[in-house]
Amino acid sequence: MRIIMALFFIPQKVSSKEAGKELPWGHTMIASAKRTLLGIHHMISNKYSHNYLNEFCYKVNRRNYADQLFDRLLIVCTTANYPNIVNHYR
Repeated sequence: MRIIMALFFIPQKVSSKEAGKELPWGHTMIASAKRTLLGIHHMISNKYSHNYLNEFCYKVNRRNYADQLFDRLLIVCTTANYPNIVNHYR
């Protein structure tokens, strides 16, 4: 598995000044997440930090993939393992 991953991913060290140029999408998402968490949620606790990040991911996916929402919903509904989902929330 590591050999296959090595074929597709070549790790590089990038300075913080060059990070925005090398990884523009990642830089944009991190900056947007920081703004969201600091702007909307003034105080975040470690207990709920996962929920805040889930909300951020939901908003990003809804904004960027709005035209594919129905198709993605159908895929999730048809491939979901319902016994695991139901047992998880009991």
